[in-house]
Amino acid sequence: MRLAEGEASVSELARPFDVSLPAITKHLGVLERAGLLEHHKEGRVRHCRLVAAPMRVADAWLSDYRVFWEQRLDSLIDHLKSKSGGAMTSEAPDQDPVRLTRLINAPRDQVFHAWTDPEQLRRWWGPGAFTCPEAEVDLRPGGHYRLVMAPTEGDAFVLGGTYREVEPPARLVYTWRWETGPAADGSESLVTVEFHERGDQTQLILTHTDFPESDGPAPYAMGWEGGLEKFEALLAGSVVDA
Repeated sequence: MRLAEGEASVSELARPFDVSLPAITKHLGVLERAGLLEHHKEGRVRHCRLVAAPMRVADAWLSDYRVFWEQRLDSLIDHLKSKSGGAMTSEAPDQDPVRLTRLINAPRDQVFHAWTDPEQLRRWWGPGAFTCPEAEVDLRPGGHYRLVMAPTEGDAFVLGGTYREVEPPARLVYTWRWETGPAADGSESLVTVEFHERGDQTQLILTHTDFPESDGPAPYAMGWEGGLEKFEALLAGSVVDA
């Protein structure tokens, strides 16, 4: 990348590409809004400089997940070898469920409300920089929900499902089906969320199972981890109105 070598003008950056200066400027604007680029002008010439700090943060984040998944894959290989007497086979193993436990610093009624109220869902749903501009909930057995997850750029992802069990404020069981995106093939997985009183706190136990063969548990585990971080932060800040 040219900017890795030092500051460069927009004309220099555009030179290797068969695109117009306005198009290059538009792409540079995206990088600047993301905090990855700075610019200054000398006369009529715009000079750009790479800002590496956000990339180092992203690299550290990815490194943590890389170590995590390498360990998980090593364990999977050991498991497969033990099942096959040391020889790897082409038979696919049963998929492990995603199971996460969190101790939330809020009473159970408030935690259940934040998990099921559309207004509160819009404030925390989705991992990382994803937002939730739309949330619809019909909280009853047989009722449906619909959530829209919007990335910082690009098309939103829509998921929905049906509530199978609703026991306020103790337990929820509902299906999970992608309505848009690469995994939108009509298949469903199953989510169970338990809310246990622990004094003034709540133990939340989330179990996600029954993944389709084409879409294993790995992306769901990563997504839930990021989403629960935002859920805990919301409740820890005492900004949820029960």
